[in-house]
Amino acid sequence: MLVYRRLDRWVLTESLVDDVSRAAGRLARSTTGDTLERHDAAVGLLIDLGVLEAGAADALCPEADGHDARLDAVRAATLAAAHVVVDSWEGRSPGTAVCAVSEAVGRLTGVRLPSRIRSAVPEGYAFYGLYPEMYIDAAQCVRRTLDPARALIIGLRSIGTSLSALVHATLAATGCPTRSLTVRPRGHPFDRRVRLDTQLGDDIAHAVRAGAHVAVVDEGPGLSGSSIAGTVRALIALGVDMGRIIVLPSWDTEGASLCSADARALWPRLRRFPASFERSWLASGRFRRLHSAAASEDLGAGRWRAHAFRSAGDWPAVQPQHERRKFLIRVESAARAATPVRGEWRLVKFAGLGRYGAARFARADALAATGFTPRPIAWRAGWLVQEFVPGRPLVPGEGGLLFADRCARYLAHVDRAFRTDTSPDIDALVEMVEANVRACRAAAGMTPQLRRLLRRSRGAVAGAPAVAVDGRMLPHEWIRTRRGLLKTDALDHHDDHFFPGPQDSAWDVAACCVELGLRRLARAHLVDTFERIARVRDLARRLPLHLVAYSAYRFGYMTLAAQATAGSDDAARLAAGSARYARCLRRFLAAA
Repeated sequence: MLVYRRLDRWVLTESLVDDVSRAAGRLARSTTGDTLERHDAAVGLLIDLGVLEAGAADALCPEADGHDARLDAVRAATLAAAHVVVDSWEGRSPGTAVCAVSEAVGRLTGVRLPSRIRSAVPEGYAFYGLYPEMYIDAAQCVRRTLDPARALIIGLRSIGTSLSALVHATLAATGCPTRSLTVRPRGHPFDRRVRLDTQLGDDIAHAVRAGAHVAVVDEGPGLSGSSIAGTVRALIALGVDMGRIIVLPSWDTEGASLCSADARALWPRLRRFPASFERSWLASGRFRRLHSAAASEDLGAGRWRAHAFRSAGDWPAVQPQHERRKFLIRVESAARAATPVRGEWRLVKFAGLGRYGAARFARADALAATGFTPRPIAWRAGWLVQEFVPGRPLVPGEGGLLFADRCARYLAHVDRAFRTDTSPDIDALVEMVEANVRACRAAAGMTPQLRRLLRRSRGAVAGAPAVAVDGRMLPHEWIRTRRGLLKTDALDHHDDHFFPGPQDSAWDVAACCVELGLRRLARAHLVDTFERIARVRDLARRLPLHLVAYSAYRFGYMTLAAQATAGSDDAARLAAGSARYARCLRRFLAAA
């Protein structure tokens, strides 16, 4: 089954270099003013340099990782940015480090890098609240516990590029002689392997003979743990003793749940120093001070449901690992512009670091101006601060004419305000539908109907513009308030690593029909109103395919999520949802 979509894309290297050059210039000019704003700018620069370095390394080392003078220049810029972030986080003046990063980035314009590279979205920074500063804390734990005489830091590309730079900068700031490099684990997702050329392998072995500890840095482990395990196996093959290998992951596990047999065998034997959001942000008090919070309640991992519903029997299914970090806070003081009224409650949600969060804050501001969503107050350190609006979430089957009208007006606004300059990726959409229909027992034998539907609809769908759609039209994402119906969670589901991506607005219309159980009259009103306001004429022609596509995607998502949460209360909810979407898929295929 398919539920994920590719987020990497080809970009012009010159454009990325120009972006980091401008960002370095802005950072150099921000030596006075808001220290948090300057820190956020440094983090954004580090993230962008990590993306540039990872793409350049993959292009220059397509088969095996090795030395390249051009990569050394990009690595120097990433490390310089990491030193700025470390100094800023630790409260030291980053003035000297800012000058160094400006010089290092300036030298990139004279480096002959490949003309274009694959740029990958660092998902932890963009979606899951992985703060790079957590690795500063983890590196300090390494220093206190092991006090290494010297260290070799190995980052696993992509996101390990910038994370490893922070570990390098943190250890170097304590006086530990440190070198760093990055590698790309390659192969099947459950059996990643690291390939090194002879010179790089010899250099690693020499560093260890000189007494270095080797730190493997990544945001994993993922489902399999094979990227970290494959890297450790490569080090062992070079003669590195297990006692010299340490791992800095974004979370810890005993290893039994990892899908890779190699990872399960290795993980308990590894010395692990996991990064921790709870330690770096919550226990340290940084989160409370940032938001002037007198009190806070963690609403992440599905805990928001206890706040929104009277009974657990009404809870919608969630995959906790896919939930954004979010908190309900009570404002302590009126000292900050972000929290102007003492005692008021605010919803604080992770929206993304760097350019990713900035784009979502802009979208939140634009949607709130139309009255469709709660008002954003600020975006600071990756957190979107919004007014907290009490309300009751809708439940399945609650949609009627009034809701259909509100929904049509909202989706028509999204269609007109957030059109992109591209077309929908029809091939990827069709591939997902075909794969998930094949996997659905309820739709067994309906492949001929699907093929006829695809032939009949493809032309109309291919001609539609791609829109940064809402992508999250579930009932509980609408709340009844004193102001009327408001839409929540409306910012980034066109831009995450799941389907639909930028898509035909018919996807969102189909989602409304499926999720709210709209009857024929309400559905007709939804389509007619949308076409009139969005000024389109052929939505009705495109809708049958998207009813099938949406149902196929949700069937696949719920099925895989039920497997990932096996044994939990949510697994049963997810399995029930999977069965419901399977029935929808069969019904829409039959109707088509």
